[in-house]
Amino acid sequence: HFETTVEDAYGDNVLKGLKIHEKGEAKDLPVAGLFYGIGHKPNSSLFSKWVETDDQGYVVVKHGASTNVEGVFSAGDLH
Repeated sequence: HFETTVEDAYGDNVLKGLKIHEKGEAKDLPVAGLFYGIGHKPNSSLFSKWVETDDQGYVVVKHGASTNVEGVFSAGDLH
């Protein structure tokens, strides 16, 4: 969900859903789990001499996980 903010999480003893705003529209999103990331900083400096990164340090990928270097792929929090 891009361009989305979470307004609330709800459920009794377990998470049942989120109240979100997606592209300005209020929605209810049923979920069974949540991974919330705050303040991510990609640890890509080791590779930035060879692999293209954006202005925030994330590895630029095309076609899923391919980088600008043939045979080198990016995964996880690097992109």
